[in-house]
Amino acid sequence: MLALIRLELRKQPWVIHAIALVGMLMLFAAPLGHYLGVLPNQYYILNGVKHYLSTRQTADDRYHAVVTTVDSELKANLKQQAYYPDHNRAAAVAMLKAVRKPLADRDFVKVNRLTLAAITKHPTIVYNDYAKGFLQTSGANQVNKWERVAYPLRYLVKHRENRLLAIDQTTSAAAIVYNVWAKAGSHAAQTASADDPSQMTDSTAIDQGTPLMWAFLAYATIVLTLVFNFDQRNHTEAFMRMTPAADFRLAVSRALITLAVIFAVMLALIGLALAVNAAVPGQTWGSLRLPIADTFQSHTTAVPIWLYLGRALALMMAWAALIAGIAFTVSQFSANALVGMMVAAALILLMPLHVLDAFSQPVRQLFPAYYTNQAALLNHLDFFAGITLGQVLALFGRWLVATWLIGGVVQWLRSHVRGPWLA
Repeated sequence: MLALIRLELRKQPWVIHAIALVGMLMLFAAPLGHYLGVLPNQYYILNGVKHYLSTRQTADDRYHAVVTTVDSELKANLKQQAYYPDHNRAAAVAMLKAVRKPLADRDFVKVNRLTLAAITKHPTIVYNDYAKGFLQTSGANQVNKWERVAYPLRYLVKHRENRLLAIDQTTSAAAIVYNVWAKAGSHAAQTASADDPSQMTDSTAIDQGTPLMWAFLAYATIVLTLVFNFDQRNHTEAFMRMTPAADFRLAVSRALITLAVIFAVMLALIGLALAVNAAVPGQTWGSLRLPIADTFQSHTTAVPIWLYLGRALALMMAWAALIAGIAFTVSQFSANALVGMMVAAALILLMPLHVLDAFSQPVRQLFPAYYTNQAALLNHLDFFAGITLGQVLALFGRWLVATWLIGGVVQWLRSHVRGPWLA
């Protein structure tokens, strides 16, 4: 078995693995690029003043901004309380006064504990935006508004993490890496009126895929098709049949070894992305245990970043496993890796090519091509609002079994029935 593993590892296109790793890493290197001056910073001019779209803040900058926000909101609430007395605003004033001392000492565990206790006893502090700058609730949807503030705080308090969300969510490498994975993207779109199709309304729509997912799918498609066509291209297929393992077992072993290499590349991507962003002066490593509020069907939970990344990787590896099945099946008909790439690409791009537009939404959801935006799926956005990752993985599992079953049958026919229709 070890000899087979070593043999299959030698067949890996390591140059493509390396290029894919570096290419995907570039998607996480924007902060470092701006700091080094390699990437230009876009800006707009308003009243003769430049306003940059990307501004770099260090952890100390964010800390002092939080201190300033607490002081300013405390003054504003005291002023309002003098004119319009409100017991809930008085609770907000008490909370802001209580957190000033531990905030000055950078005792964020105590700050989070005091904040959580205050908003648990007086939820209207959150709903009425009495401390919207400190609690970061400005513009938040009222549905599950309190839960989206309280649950991450509860997680931090439970695990005694000495971190402040207002700081780590903008200046830590962990949060920056998460933001790249979790950015679903959107574009301008037009929606026809149900009453009058000629009436179009301007709106925004979720992108059908993310740059990271498209890069990964291209990488997985190229690697897997090259691996499954290696023996046919190099005329070593007859030699491989001399090994003790059966043909189908060889194909499964080849797929598992290649998938393991792809998984290792993605883990290396996460580690290097963290290192690249932590290398920017003023930014910190942060923690993959930093909680993110996740709302699904009016139910909110605090999901640590490591779990979110794990779920995203699960979807990506499900795609890679399916592509392996497609590459295996197509390799039984053609020794040309380009044919496998074209077939896999055609199935992946069914949504962008509008092939599925003729079908209703429930039918589209039966195709893997519907799930090329991992961020929209995991964040339950738009048409993914009622779909869980478990349902999607189960769907991929059925497609995976179908592709490998078809490939296995064709492989058996190649070995036992000769015909011009088989490569």
